[in-house]
Amino acid sequence: MFRVSHHVQQLQASTTGSSLAASHLTSLLLCPLKRLHTTSMCSCPVACSLVGTLSPYMGSGNNLVNIRLGNNSLTGTIPGNLTSNSQMLLLELYDNIGLYGTFPAIQSMVGIRTLDFHNTSISGTIPEIWASFPYLEYVDITSTRMTCCTSQAYVDATPVNDLLPKFLFFDGNLTQYDAARGIEDKDLLDPVQPTDLMCGSVQRDTSLQRDEWNYFDLPVTNNALSKQKWHISPVYSWYKNCTCTPGFDQDNSPSARVPVVKTTLWCKNWSAPWQGDCLDMYTFQCRLHEEPQLSLQGKVGLALGGALMFVVLVVAANMCMAYASKVRRLYVRAKMRLQGVPKHGKMSLVVTDIEGYSGGAGGGVLTSKL
Repeated sequence: MFRVSHHVQQLQASTTGSSLAASHLTSLLLCPLKRLHTTSMCSCPVACSLVGTLSPYMGSGNNLVNIRLGNNSLTGTIPGNLTSNSQMLLLELYDNIGLYGTFPAIQSMVGIRTLDFHNTSISGTIPEIWASFPYLEYVDITSTRMTCCTSQAYVDATPVNDLLPKFLFFDGNLTQYDAARGIEDKDLLDPVQPTDLMCGSVQRDTSLQRDEWNYFDLPVTNNALSKQKWHISPVYSWYKNCTCTPGFDQDNSPSARVPVVKTTLWCKNWSAPWQGDCLDMYTFQCRLHEEPQLSLQGKVGLALGGALMFVVLVVAANMCMAYASKVRRLYVRAKMRLQGVPKHGKMSLVVTDIEGYSGGAGGGVLTSKL
């Protein structure tokens, strides 16, 4: 039972062991709570029991800046009035799997800092208008039905970064992602469907010109943009930003594709109706990496190449040895000449007549060069 006051600034409810009907919250917010600052309904790690739909009057409080309704059992769509407050700073509706439909127009929420809708059934694409919020710091739309496209053929023909709004891009930082997250009946998974993938993270592109995204001409700095944290499921890009974990090879051939069970289950969830045609989304297979086996021709070619290489090495070695021997001979000859040894092939022969047999008075010397 709520006690209504026009001076309420924070509305908080904690339910333990019992359920709180959302109609109570609706009737409360019919009152003119102009000073209401925060709506917090047990946004905590344990599951709470707020059930029902969101009130279309929740956005009527001019000073309402924080809405924390995560981890409840809310159903239905998000009312448009909820996103019409320009003073809104935080909107948390995560872990309400019964919330479905697309985002209402939120161009009025120029002061928003946090948008957290993970683990809901919200669908649609990321609005380009989100690029203009000057104070946006945190966005989490993981485990939702949001996707970039409606056709596998379009995804295959489009570069991966073009699947995101132009103010976002996939960086090279790969993080592990469990593709089976949110699927309770694991028997529905194809045995060859990869469950552990490595997927690229999403970053804000600060290189764009301001007139390409700043629709409201607001004072947004590059420093503020670089601090934004975006958490987006690989389902949004149809797993095109993902690859296999180390030790596995990615097989993208059409015959190896595996249907994504999640999108099939979306169409069968009657508590959160899927709007539009069911999506036929496919993912690749991951095969254990194996070294390629050589064919007979490859083995013969490898053997001939090895033999040819051996012959070339032998010839080169002989040539090197011959050249080295010649160089050494030249070195020895030069050293001998420096020591006074005559050049090879020239000899001086000196014959001396010691006993005077030549008939001369003083003897004689016979010199001859050979």
